[in-house]
Amino acid sequence: MKLEKMILFVAVCALLIVPQAMAVQLSPGTIIISGDSNFNFSSDKREFEDTDQTITTFGLNVHGGYVVIDNLEAFVLFDFDSTSTENGEDVTTTYFGLGAGANYYFDLSSELFPYAGGFLGFGNEKTDDGYEETITGFMFGLQGGAKYFLNDHFALDGGLRLTLGMGDYEYKEGGYKNDGDADSTKFELYAGVAVLL
Repeated sequence: MKLEKMILFVAVCALLIVPQAMAVQLSPGTIIISGDSNFNFSSDKREFEDTDQTITTFGLNVHGGYVVIDNLEAFVLFDFDSTSTENGEDVTTTYFGLGAGANYYFDLSSELFPYAGGFLGFGNEKTDDGYEETITGFMFGLQGGAKYFLNDHFALDGGLRLTLGMGDYEYKEGGYKNDGDADSTKFELYAGVAVLL
């Protein structure tokens, strides 16, 4: 009985993952849910002045899209990044971003869909370590990549993304406060998955 269940499980997984002969169409009304990581999973250990420092970073971008006309997707996005630094003290920096944008898909084959797009949004970054450092502002981004469909509903997604940010910087510690302008540039390689509904 266990062997039959295992064979059934493997067969179902194979049907979901193995490329099949199909003609994926990105036509109006198609819903695309995507999630990717910007490859900034890292753990870095440094030694200086008899102090060990470990930096751990995690990034995730999720977006939900709707194809409004053939090969044109409008989407909303949520971006999250978290960085923890340990060097005798724990310092955590957290970033949240919300935005909207569009991707245009170039239909090269029934499985491969390269795309180019852009987005606008709002972001907030906060650092806590006995002091509070906050950067709040707008973001603008460009991205290009490709979705490779393994079947009618599941694709691998990868590409490059450039995000430019501009906003306000604020630093508070005890009764001390400082503020000013802040600009940022982030260039990232990302990979993930997409599901068509």
